[in-house]
Amino acid sequence: MSKYIEDLVSNYHEEDYRNKIVFSIMSHIKQEANFEKALQMMIDNNLTLEDVITRTCRLDLDDISYLADLYINKIRINK
Repeated sequence: MSKYIEDLVSNYHEEDYRNKIVFSIMSHIKQEANFEKALQMMIDNNLTLEDVITRTCRLDLDDISYLADLYINKIRINK
């Protein structure tokens, strides 16, 4: 039992804060269909599309393409 606890403690990694943010972004997209709020969370937390896409498998292609379109337009406007 002590070996198990030692292994558990030595293998513990603090959860990446971005995972929680991506979970919130997915909730805005999937439950509320609020892409603008999701995009604003991405910008506020300096997340890229790659950060969001690689941390979730809940987005389908339509959601990804719509979010990417909003993201690109927002970046283009801010330049």
